[in-house]
Amino acid sequence: MIDSKFKFFYLFKIAFNLLKAKFFNKSIPLFIGWGITDKCNYHCRYCYIPDIKREKELSTSEVFTIIDGLAKLGTVRINLTGGEPLLRKDIGGIVKYIRNKGIHVGMNSNGSLVPQKINVLKNIDILMLSFDGPKKIQDRQRQPGSYEDIVNALKLAGKYNIKVILYTVLTKDNIKYVNYILDFAKQFKTYVMFSPVNQFPFQEKQRNNSFYVPIDVYKKTIKKLIHYKKQGNSCIVNSLTGLRHLYDWPHHRKINCAAAKIYYRIQPDGDVYGCGNFVSKSSKVNCLRLGVEKALRGININPCENCWCANRVEMNFVWSLYPEAVFNAIKLL
Repeated sequence: MIDSKFKFFYLFKIAFNLLKAKFFNKSIPLFIGWGITDKCNYHCRYCYIPDIKREKELSTSEVFTIIDGLAKLGTVRINLTGGEPLLRKDIGGIVKYIRNKGIHVGMNSNGSLVPQKINVLKNIDILMLSFDGPKKIQDRQRQPGSYEDIVNALKLAGKYNIKVILYTVLTKDNIKYVNYILDFAKQFKTYVMFSPVNQFPFQEKQRNNSFYVPIDVYKKTIKKLIHYKKQGNSCIVNSLTGLRHLYDWPHHRKINCAAAKIYYRIQPDGDVYGCGNFVSKSSKVNCLRLGVEKALRGININPCENCWCANRVEMNFVWSLYPEAVFNAIKLL
């Protein structure tokens, strides 16, 4: 959990480097999304991870080398994703190494390994758990028992004062359960970020297409979330600015992109991209072989057709210095 002294330092560092990147046209890897492993103990029905056949994952020492490079370049937050990050045997050492560099640590998880890895999670700043809704929906879209995994994870997180955000992908099966999801979050004194189902350019089989929500139903739901946010529902993580952008899904809406400006995506083998949307769309550069700074400079950004991942949408609006999005992000620290 981030303490007040570290929070002040963290905010100052973000503000200073964000303005430096913005007004001096200098790319700074403030925020890193790092797929630390492809391995996962779940096989969720709309996930692309099982399709990936990767030859190599970074060793502990190689991960540390990249963290050193990121720290020198001004990184303030690393969010560890997967697969399931807690499956890595060295995940505790990785978390501690990041924190010792003065970098904020986030982690995405399905929640199943939280009881076994609670000592690791005590050292992170924020835990993002995948949550699809009521038991019948959660267990159907992910796997039997996954609902209980989330409940147990939230109870433990509350016990050890670990900040949690629930991440809900809106599908045709859970779209009508938005109120249930918000009540669930309120019960556990946590937050929810809502996002539409995405297509992933590096996914061979677009299995998530069958989960798409009818457009009229989707828009009605986003309108509801906008109304709740205006009414002061503190459980909704998305900013109003972000929700208004998501309302137009899946039709193109221009957004000022933060990719390869303040945000980068690292893959389990060390390949780095400006954003997860660019995987397979741009030439590979590897931050272990080239060194972090040289690799980041070598990234080519191709025009992006859309941006619907809620996390990246929020980051793009922070990059654009939208006051409401900036203050909304600060509240979550």
